[in-house]
Formats: sequence, structure tokens, C-alpha cells
Amino acid sequence: MYKYKSEDEEYFSYYCDELKAQGFIKEFGYEVSKFDLSPKYSRSYLKAGKRKELHKEEHIYKSSSITADFTIIWTKKAENIFYLNPLKPIHGNVKDIPFRLVRNTTADLISCIEVKPIYEGSISSSISFPLKMKQLQYQIGIYIQKIKPFSRKDEDCLFQKSFTPLKVIALEKYKRDTNTNSKGDSKLRYKVRTLEVFLRDTALKENKG
Repeated sequence: MYKYKSEDEEYFSYYCDELKAQGFIKEFGYEVSKFDLSPKYSRSYLKAGKRKELHKEEHIYKSSSITADFTIIWTKKAENIFYLNPLKPIHGNVKDIPFRLVRNTTADLISCIEVKPIYEGSISSSISFPLKMKQLQYQIGIYIQKIKPFSRKDEDCLFQKSFTPLKVIALEKYKRDTNTNSKGDSKLRYKVRTLEVFLRDTALKENKG
């Protein structure tokens, strides 16, 4: 059992669990894909000693790497529903397909995901991630995709655009009466779709196309 660092990561794992149970995901893992970007760098210099010059090393910067929060191995069943196959024509809007593969081919049906909250603020990882993501793409040709899974409001997040895991629907309920809500009412303020409903809506769009 993974110990996730945030609610967004935990909720995203429920999303993956549901897709795996329905045969869209073969396997997924947490913080299993690490990519080295650059080694540490030092420069030599000479320091005067009592009897001779001493060779010293000055540390300039530490090594750099990036680790994907989630690595997903898809099945063919998820093609152009959850991951985009760039070689197969699609009928609808490309933005309706939420995930991209690490390479713009289907040689490996793998997505690497960086999970971020809906409001990132100015935390250091939010500043460094875009730079590291671009460096990784340029140097190695691997794409790590940023995903914002969850918001209780009607905002541009993964759950709102695709489906909300059943476990999240069950968790996001009031546990007691409040001034404006009753015990058991949903905290989610957007049109909640289950995986079943999302697949039905997607099939309808395909038929219209």
C-alpha cells in the first residue's frame, strides 16, 4: 500500500484503480519512474598549502532528476478513450482524451503523470517541474504529463472532464448536518459522472461522429 503525499495523489490512485478493474489499465505504480537529467558538477581549484599546492574541488550544483508521480501501463482497450493514439483518426475533440503517452508513438502504451492540485500556488515543485519536463522531452524524448485530478467546484480538472471514482464520490459527503447541507449530501459542486456514464457519453459521441 502506497503512502501518498497529498489528497490529489490518493484520489488519482482511486481513478487508476477503477480503470484497472475495468481492464483499461494493465498496471500502475507510484514514484517508480525516475529520469536523470544532469550529473552533479564541480570545478577544481588550487589552494596554497604550507609546503605545496593542494588540489581542491568546489561544488557548483547538485545532480538533477525528475520522478513521475504515477506510471501507467495502458491496455489497447483504453485507446482514444483514455490515451491518445496519434496514428489513429479520432472523431471528437482531442482534449476529450485525457492522457498522452510518454512518446508520440504506440510502441509502449505508457503514460507518466505529475499530479498537481487545482491551485498550485508558488511551491517550488510547481516552478521547477515545467523546466525539468521540457529538459526531459528535449534530451530523452519522454513526456511527463501534468494532471490536476480533483476539485470540489466546477473547474478544469480530470474528474470533471471524464469521471469521478466511486470511492471519491463516497468519501466526498458531509458526515454531519451543517447550516446549508444535510448529512450524506455530496460536497462535489459539479456534474458528477461515473465511469459507466462517461463511457456511455463517449460512445454516443463516437456514434455521432
